[in-house]
Amino acid sequence: MLPADTRVTEIALTVADLAGQVRFYTRVLGLDVVDEPPGSVRLGAGDHAFLRLDERRGAAPAATITTWPSTPGRRAARHLRPKGPWA
Repeated sequence: MLPADTRVTEIALTVADLAGQVRFYTRVLGLDVVDEPPGSVRLGAGDHAFLRLDERRGAAPAATITTWPSTPGRRAARHLRPKGPWA
């Protein structure tokens, strides 16, 4: 177990389309662009960055989003399913 005072300071994600992901995180989730070092963008609230997106063209998705059930009129549940040898 981690100590109680453990905090996440920054989450780093590798993305294939940096501009598209920045649009998503700013327009849909309302995050602010805090810094734009070459090939990366740091996002957060105000001047506090907590998410770093690093672009790597051709990067493959690490997870897929599955929605079920597909029956019209029923509520859909979503979950992340990891891809890889451990899945």
